[in-house]
Amino acid sequence: MSEKLPPGMDALLVIANVLNVVYNMPQVVQTYKTRSAGDINKWFLALRIVCSAIWVLYGLFIGSALLMLNNCVTISASVFISYYKVRESGHKTDNQDGEEARP
Repeated sequence: MSEKLPPGMDALLVIANVLNVVYNMPQVVQTYKTRSAGDINKWFLALRIVCSAIWVLYGLFIGSALLMLNNCVTISASVFISYYKVRESGHKTDNQDGEEARP
């Protein structure tokens, strides 16, 4: 694993990776089922992507594939949810009658 990290840190990174997948999946599945991300703040998603990208760069710098993987999962989930957020925003602005847009 990573030669620059103290012993035991790789185990923590594996646990963090598993928990990262577990905590992201419910929102990803919910967004996919409803095709809606209306209740999720766009700034939350944007900052989450930027912050995770910085962590990926840091993981690259210290040579930790596990750290990079962990944050790539977060970026992937955030981009997936952001897609529905942007798509939903476009539907609402396209509809001028005030009715709810259908996906």
